[in-house]
Amino acid sequence: MEIKKRCDENDFQYIWRIANAKENGVLDMSWNELADLFNSQLCSDEEDYKTEAGWRKPFQAAKMFYDQDVFCSKDGMDKLNEIKTAKQSLYSERVKLRDERNELSRLLREQARRESYIEAVRRTFIEDVTPFELVKEINVERGNTAMIVHLTDIHSGLGIKNYINSYNINEMYTRLHQYLTEVDEIRKIHHCKDCILVLGGDMISGLIHTSIRLENTENVVAQTKRICKYIAEFINSLRGIFETVRVYSVSGNHSRITANLDAHLDGEELDSLIPFYLSAVFANDDSVVIEDNQCGEYIATFTVCGHRWCAVHGDKDNIATIASDMTKLLGYTPDGILMGHRHTNGMTTDGKTKIIQSGSICGTDRYAFDKRLFGNPEQMVVVTDHANTVKCLYDIQL
Repeated sequence: MEIKKRCDENDFQYIWRIANAKENGVLDMSWNELADLFNSQLCSDEEDYKTEAGWRKPFQAAKMFYDQDVFCSKDGMDKLNEIKTAKQSLYSERVKLRDERNELSRLLREQARRESYIEAVRRTFIEDVTPFELVKEINVERGNTAMIVHLTDIHSGLGIKNYINSYNINEMYTRLHQYLTEVDEIRKIHHCKDCILVLGGDMISGLIHTSIRLENTENVVAQTKRICKYIAEFINSLRGIFETVRVYSVSGNHSRITANLDAHLDGEELDSLIPFYLSAVFANDDSVVIEDNQCGEYIATFTVCGHRWCAVHGDKDNIATIASDMTKLLGYTPDGILMGHRHTNGMTTDGKTKIIQSGSICGTDRYAFDKRLFGNPEQMVVVTDHANTVKCLYDIQL
């Protein structure tokens, strides 16, 4: 124990500390020895030295009053407690402020890294862009109908081999080509003039589930580059048989760049790179228009043959409530809604709204198989005219 006077204490604090230590048995010294210590530490002149009693009695008197709470009245203790509580609260707020600053710095760093990542991928894609040559116009009989081609849940890069389904890069290309053949046959039947192509999200397999990462045959950048080129070829074929092709796109949940949903920020989906790539590919072709969404990454709106449609991926929506939800969001009741995500074809009607649900190009993967969610590779094609929101609906099995 330090028995010399500290630089941060006055004479009375020093006497109180040392004498209490002696009284409590911490310091093994007699009062005569304490008197010598106090005289040496506190008196600069021997004439000021005190006897043992001169030091002991003032301390004992003060101790008696202290033990009887004379110096710590209830009001005083309440005030002291208030001060302690205020200090603790202030400290807590300082800690929270520090933590919030650290968290904000972390989020800003992550956002900067993500933005750099997205921009790097965009630069890489744009370097590889080779615009298609303009095709010769094909003279075919045109009617007053239009076609909505829904292309959703391709899951590029996924490799599937199970009891009911086999899927890989080659099979993906084959199914897309088969889909184009079906579209052309429908066009010939109805003499459709214009085509609306809706990219419904989940164009790539991504990395959001462990089972999916095990089934992936390519990393997410390779998946995205490949599907961009395949969709560009798909559109190039469409513009050879339709007068105009308008392309709309929404983002799905599989293309987010982090598996952790809590760490995901809206707009950070690789699906959003696809229209960026397509705009570069078809920049010189007036017959192909890559449209921008007015409602953000997740909702596309368009009008065809006088009917107002909207498209979503479907992971954020419930079929039973989507018509009323979109009405509240858009400020009007859509005539038709397109959605995917559930890998099953279907149609339902809610009031005056036709809700079209398309399946997937990939079919049943390991995740769905384990949950007994079986579904064939399939898509939906809508034929519309000015009199009918849905003049004809085609259930395309791939």
